[in-house]
Amino acid sequence: MVADAPKIGHGPRTLHPFPSVILSRTYMPDPLSQVLTILRPGRAIGSGLELSGEWSFRFPSHDGIKFSALMRGTCWLRLQGHQAWQRLDAGDCFLMTHGVPFDLASNPNLPPQDGAELYDLSSWPLVPENGEESTLIVGGRFVLAEGDAVPLLSALPSFYVVRHASPYAAVLNFALQQFATELESDQPGASLLTDHLAHVMFVHLLRIYLADAPPEATSWLRALGDKRLSRSLAAMHGQPAHAWSLQDLANAAGMSRTSFAAAFKQAVGYSPMEYLTMWRMLLAKEQLRQGKTTAASIAAQIGYRSEAAFSTAFKRTLGISPRQARTN
Repeated sequence: MVADAPKIGHGPRTLHPFPSVILSRTYMPDPLSQVLTILRPGRAIGSGLELSGEWSFRFPSHDGIKFSALMRGTCWLRLQGHQAWQRLDAGDCFLMTHGVPFDLASNPNLPPQDGAELYDLSSWPLVPENGEESTLIVGGRFVLAEGDAVPLLSALPSFYVVRHASPYAAVLNFALQQFATELESDQPGASLLTDHLAHVMFVHLLRIYLADAPPEATSWLRALGDKRLSRSLAAMHGQPAHAWSLQDLANAAGMSRTSFAAAFKQAVGYSPMEYLTMWRMLLAKEQLRQGKTTAASIAAQIGYRSEAAFSTAFKRTLGISPRQARTN
């Protein structure tokens, strides 16, 4: 509880306010932040869709990761290849990660029309006809710049929904309302704000999935949600040049070597040493892309004693040479 600030008076005793004390914390990069930096989700392509009456549309496959929220109304969604429809109510948010085509409808019994031309910001917001209550959906899409890092998020489900009644939904409400407002806005900075808000919502949705993922799910995000495995990930990400052994990483997790190796492989889908190598190569590829450092220097920064050993590991892991990575 913060005490009220002392009042400044003009009587015999004047109370002077205490000097401000600013508490600061140094944030170390965490594994999720580091991986998202490597993935480089680009500028969010924001969109809004407002519809009234009876409607049904089929949307084609899409690149990147799509997130959306139903701000008003009710509708139904079905992924291509699935029989079941998902009902969406106002306040529901959903994430679509694998670009699967989908149907969106006010009534699942209606035949779908082509929805490819609907997301046209020049014609949004649309005005409902005859005073009918409309359905409003807002969202965005990220295209990930670093394809080799996608396996780190590949175990995300094709469709993940956060229901409006979920305790997690409140976290997204402010950003969603602001996002919808800025999509309509012609105020200075609206484009930049929608971009930043989209990134905020994306990270929150990943956090929510991390907290809510079923125990049988195999994913790097699931390992982040495990207190023991996350310590080993933080160790690898924090000191990629360190000569980590399996025993070192097991110690960081507070587990026996055998139990740690089995648990890590089950959660992440890679062995600890395979994951460490992949992370090192992704860091190296990012530096090669920037073109500011020699391959020999990069090799030393990620724990390789020779450029030749680094080049061999790089090509074995990513399928191209460091020289090709720099050129591309």
